[in-house]
Amino acid sequence: MAKVPRSRPGGGQLQPAVEPIRIGPTTSPPTESRTAEVPQSTPPRTPDGEGPRYLQMARMDARLRPDQVEELSRLRRRLAGRRQYRGERLTENTLLRVAVDLLLTHADQLAGDTEDELRDSVLPDSGTSEVRESGT
Repeated sequence: MAKVPRSRPGGGQLQPAVEPIRIGPTTSPPTESRTAEVPQSTPPRTPDGEGPRYLQMARMDARLRPDQVEELSRLRRRLAGRRQYRGERLTENTLLRVAVDLLLTHADQLAGDTEDELRDSVLPDSGTSEVRESGT
């Protein structure tokens, strides 16, 4: 069976292009690549309010306990089910931003050296051991 040559949708034959491997300092300037420019790993933010809302936010990663992830997802589903206006998407990140706003509102009450102490300073009735055991 004969091999069918690959082609681009707009026509024209595809030609493989391989760049030489360079190790250490080179004596000649690197040649221009024939490949398309690789997009940035994070899309540019639009602080002026243009574009999708998530592009207006700064990216930040956080580590959550498995029980927190599960409860956060459960809460998001429950709130999404009760929504009357469905314009803006409700995500776990939305709830995390609300939680950060709530924490920052009570920043003057924060005291302690550990996560448990900090939590207890703003949620004195939380009972740290109960929070971890019950998963709430």
